[in-house]
Amino acid sequence: MYEQEFATSTRPVVTVAECTQNLSIRGEPEEHLSVRASGGSDSIAVESDGNRFLVHARSDCQLVCPANAVIDVTTVHGNLQVGGIAQAVTLGTVNGNARVTGVAAVNVQDVGGNLTIRDVRDDVRAGAVRGNLRVYLLGGNVAADRVAGNAWVEDTEGDVEIGRVSGNAHLSPMPGRAATLHATVSGNVTVLLDSASGVQVLALASGGVRSDVDGLALVEEGGLFRGVRDDGAMILQLSAGGWIRLRQRVVRGLGADRSHTGLVDLEPIGEMIEAQISESMADMESRLAELLGSIGVHEVSRRLSEVQAALLQQATESSHETVRLQAQREAERARMRAERERRKWRRVSGHLGVRHESGATDEERLRVLRMVEEGRITPQEATELLAALEGR
Repeated sequence: MYEQEFATSTRPVVTVAECTQNLSIRGEPEEHLSVRASGGSDSIAVESDGNRFLVHARSDCQLVCPANAVIDVTTVHGNLQVGGIAQAVTLGTVNGNARVTGVAAVNVQDVGGNLTIRDVRDDVRAGAVRGNLRVYLLGGNVAADRVAGNAWVEDTEGDVEIGRVSGNAHLSPMPGRAATLHATVSGNVTVLLDSASGVQVLALASGGVRSDVDGLALVEEGGLFRGVRDDGAMILQLSAGGWIRLRQRVVRGLGADRSHTGLVDLEPIGEMIEAQISESMADMESRLAELLGSIGVHEVSRRLSEVQAALLQQATESSHETVRLQAQREAERARMRAERERRKWRRVSGHLGVRHESGATDEERLRVLRMVEEGRITPQEATELLAALEGR
């Protein structure tokens, strides 16, 4: 484990050129940059020029910087977690999952796994997301070019622009906002709307469009569904390969109106559960990466090697014992077969040989019982062996 600390101002510029494994960046009130790498001193390089810092990491890396720092990450080959930064965060390519929370704004180019963004004050801009996209508690606009999985965009105050979603989409804008929601989705689309806001709908879906929202009736014209309620302050422009459902947002609580609970609220629950699972998995992977980073890659490798060696030795000893018992069993079976053949020869030839008047001795019987107890022969085989010893 390698650790180093650098003095900074309240607003340093931190650039991570490359991290070959997992990266975690956290903002704190202190005026310093703390660098921790799971490898040795040769696994990380930090170049400083006044208030600017350039980081190259070849192992799991954790950065703690002032909350007002400017963060720019070029490439992360593993997972990325960023939180507590009061400025805009710029991200290039993340091959794994990315999770960003509590920042001013986010601009990310390419994420190979899932992208989760939460509690952002201003805008979110994403290029390609090859997993699922989850954005919620957003004070500005959200735009994404391509999402290979499912997309959940919830509690957003600004516009939503998603170029292409290969899976399903779940949209839930903040009530009472004059915003535009535009999305092209290969699967199904669910939109939650409050009961008081004006909305204008322009939707096209292979599986049809249905509205369960009070006062929002839809009219179909050549496969295109239109509808307006009140002043139409919120504009929905949606296209789906499956179906589109416009549902009424359910206000929970003791005084809530229950008239729209039931199926209206339960149908998208599968998508919501999947979103929670994806988010939890990404969070767990990030936490695991931090834990492994604190232990150290070399220490983890050493412990794994010890466990593997112990398991291999145990398996070898068990295999040897199994082979020994199997050999003993086969030897006993061979002797029993030989005894049966000898008795058969005696009956055919008329040569009965010399019979012992006492038959099997007590010592021989005890020996047979001991072989059954040790698992070397079965009870049926023991019966045949005793019969052979008795000469019957």
